[in-house]
Amino acid sequence: MPIIVTGNDFSTLYEPLIRDGRMEKFYWEPNREEKIGIVAGIFEPDGLSRSEIEQLVDTFVNQPIDFFKALRARIYDEQIREFIYQVGLENVSSRVVNSVEGPPIFPKQNFSLSRLIEFGKLLGAKQQRVQEMRLAREYNQVLRGQHTEPAKSNNNGNSAANVSASNGKNLLSAEIQKQVQQLLDSGYKIGVEYVDERRFCTNSWNSCAIITANSFSEASAALENC
Repeated sequence: MPIIVTGNDFSTLYEPLIRDGRMEKFYWEPNREEKIGIVAGIFEPDGLSRSEIEQLVDTFVNQPIDFFKALRARIYDEQIREFIYQVGLENVSSRVVNSVEGPPIFPKQNFSLSRLIEFGKLLGAKQQRVQEMRLAREYNQVLRGQHTEPAKSNNNGNSAANVSASNGKNLLSAEIQKQVQQLLDSGYKIGVEYVDERRFCTNSWNSCAIITANSFSEASAALENC
């Protein structure tokens, strides 16, 4: 009995399930004309011309379709945040569910091409930040009980280090110091994210600037300062 599934990232599935011979995979990547048609449908209510859609797609030529959906939603985020500030976070549910005032009404947003490109570049910068840090695997390891992880490099030449705290002062273990030196010798960058006990329970991490120091002392100082 064949089982047909669809998805956008099979790399996250159980590896023995997707290996060749057990699953046959077909990949589809829309060409430029197909992408323009899809993006035109996403922004159809917003009055963008065909030439503006083409320019938007060509500006972010390497972005998937989901990027343009997120871009359109991002335009409304400012209004939603302003609405929350106005009514107060504790009053949002009573304001939007069975409210005597009716559902909130948001004025039409500015979907000019220049504004879309501006917001698109902001989204792209966040994507780059995530790619540089590459800490999703570290999060998963920590959430499985490994509260402290030594610095580790990944395939992109970046690394991550979780440093335990003691008496309010960050301390680098000998193992972490050794790996920091190895990373520097290999020319890697060092990305750092940290969390206290309360935020650890909610997986709410903070990040520091990527360390690109040339010497061990500089990298250690930056890591301890973070």
